[in-house]
Amino acid sequence: MQKKHEIISFDQNRVWFEEIDNKKVCKKRTSKKEVESLMQASKLLMNKKLNVFEKEYELSTPEILSWNENTGTLTMSFCEGDNLESIICEGKNRSFGVNVLQEMMFFVLKEKFFWRDFAPRNIIIQDNNIYIMDFEKGIGNKNITLEEYLRLRVYREYSSFLLPEERGIDIDKVFTLGKDEDNKLIKVDTCSRRIIILAKVMGYYPYMTDEQNQNMRKLVIQAEQPYRSNGEIIYPRIDIERLLEYKSDEAYEKYAQLVTKKDKIQDYEER
Repeated sequence: MQKKHEIISFDQNRVWFEEIDNKKVCKKRTSKKEVESLMQASKLLMNKKLNVFEKEYELSTPEILSWNENTGTLTMSFCEGDNLESIICEGKNRSFGVNVLQEMMFFVLKEKFFWRDFAPRNIIIQDNNIYIMDFEKGIGNKNITLEEYLRLRVYREYSSFLLPEERGIDIDKVFTLGKDEDNKLIKVDTCSRRIIILAKVMGYYPYMTDEQNQNMRKLVIQAEQPYRSNGEIIYPRIDIERLLEYKSDEAYEKYAQLVTKKDKIQDYEER
């Protein structure tokens, strides 16, 4: 049986909560880049709204209370509310959660608000407010194309919690190559361990064509694609993230086998 859903990728060693002057605050170990990106996002979202089921929600970010550059500690206001990832996965108000995620995607594309940490776990909803948080990767340059923005992990985060029929943006549209990309040779991303091992398993390491890169990323999305089983929606992404928490060579090998389907893995996580 699948474990009760928990917010994935929440690192208590880097993010924690405290009481200061009888008010709950959020603290995070991060970089000056995130502080600057958070300030930029706050300005860009000023007076911006999102319409969900004919109701308007104010878009904003947590308020920066202090930044200690010596310790790399950012203190922000605590945002009360429900996490969008939980809303979608726990199913109590799934249709609302799906609509919020779709509208958020359309908003960032329309406004060219290229938020690189786009993920349902980074969206909190309370009353008439939608809070957007986590800006470690910053905000992308407006000169990048929509396809480039979506391919860089963003589409994977968006699609791994939606059934194929719920997505407003089709995967083939995102991964369609232009003429200039057909034979372009690129170096494997050394920042992602899962991408490195996949490239090695598929014989793409250390260089691959852009087409090979896109095909590999499509396989990752397909491996994380939600599906229905006996009327219940199953989220492979949650089990994959739990598997990779151990960060062992064995865990990453099992992940690569799962994505490439070279070996049928049934119980890579106790259920």
